[in-house]
Amino acid sequence: REGANKCKMMSFYGRNGQPVEDHRDYRPVATARYELYYAWSLRYSKKSLIFLVDFRDTFFQKMPFEGLTSGNIEGGTLYLFAESKATNIGKSSYNSRWLKSAYGQSNVSKFFDKTIICSGTTMGNTKGITTYLTAMIAQYDATLCALKGCDQGFHNYLYYSGKLLGAVTDIQVFDQGEGNVNNLGALRDVPLKERGILDDQGMVLNNDKSISKVAHQVDRDSGLNIIIKARKKVFKNKWDETKKTMKK
Repeated sequence: REGANKCKMMSFYGRNGQPVEDHRDYRPVATARYELYYAWSLRYSKKSLIFLVDFRDTFFQKMPFEGLTSGNIEGGTLYLFAESKATNIGKSSYNSRWLKSAYGQSNVSKFFDKTIICSGTTMGNTKGITTYLTAMIAQYDATLCALKGCDQGFHNYLYYSGKLLGAVTDIQVFDQGEGNVNNLGALRDVPLKERGILDDQGMVLNNDKSISKVAHQVDRDSGLNIIIKARKKVFKNKWDETKKTMKK
């Protein structure tokens, strides 16, 4: 459920043209997906921009890459998106647990006052993304953290420890409500409408009241969730009608 099921990669790895057994332990889909991401990322050109995203709770309101450049082609560029500064890693029982389980409290307590950076929305050019994914996969091998959600622990550890910056030349972190992705999950204590983040047309807004290009964690707010479900229903009906015309 939602990435928690444990899995191995079947016929994914190979040697000399032949598949080899995945010798890693069973791990959550949410962790194993980074291996799939890595394989797919190798298909892109150097100048491509790639978006790794939790699509289940994400709604595109505009073109997601609008205003971004391919960045440093050779050294790599990453665009990371933070959650609300109203909380931090230490205040979140989930985020602190993932870090402690993976690395031990003595190694991560210094990060507890840091803003949470969401692992469900990461952008970058091909060099940046492939380097990032290599590091994410290596974190599982190093920690064997099998909790669902440990990937977010890996994500925050790599950034705040400085290990990621040593491998990727250009890393930009956008505050919640400032970048191309608006992470909404940590704002659930007050309805988005009351915060002025959800307008009368049902669009999620940035801090400057411009329309967010990508709204993430849309199901955390009941009002927005109703709007998104209604939109999905309309899209599905249109798609069903389109399929009927294609069969004629």
